[in-house]
Amino acid sequence: LNWQPGDLSCEGMPRPHGEGARLRFSGFAGELELAIIIAMPTLERGVAMQGVPSNVTIIEEGLGRFFSAADLETCWTDIESDSPVGDNGVYRVEGVLYCIAPLAEIGGNASVTLDELEFVGRLGWETGL
Repeated sequence: LNWQPGDLSCEGMPRPHGEGARLRFSGFAGELELAIIIAMPTLERGVAMQGVPSNVTIIEEGLGRFFSAADLETCWTDIESDSPVGDNGVYRVEGVLYCIAPLAEIGGNASVTLDELEFVGRLGWETGL
């Protein structure tokens, strides 16, 4: 995938109970509509961090297929920048996600290999986006 700003949607919000944040990217890959969710339980607001344990889920929208990392040991994210955009609690988050094992299909036999994923997204720390 090589989604550009006009090709995708990005939403970011805090995780429940103040446990880090998550980013959700969605767009089309040919005829297939995909969503990629990166959950980072230890992400801190405004802090560039290396090796953030991450859980990744890929969803084939409309088909009900889910692929996900088994645990927080499989994928991690290097956050290169996490900086405010204005004064409304919205941050621009830039990083690279790495996975060392395939993402297994939930309730199926397939898997997706996701070695490296570079991203830039918006994260609303106060209310989500």
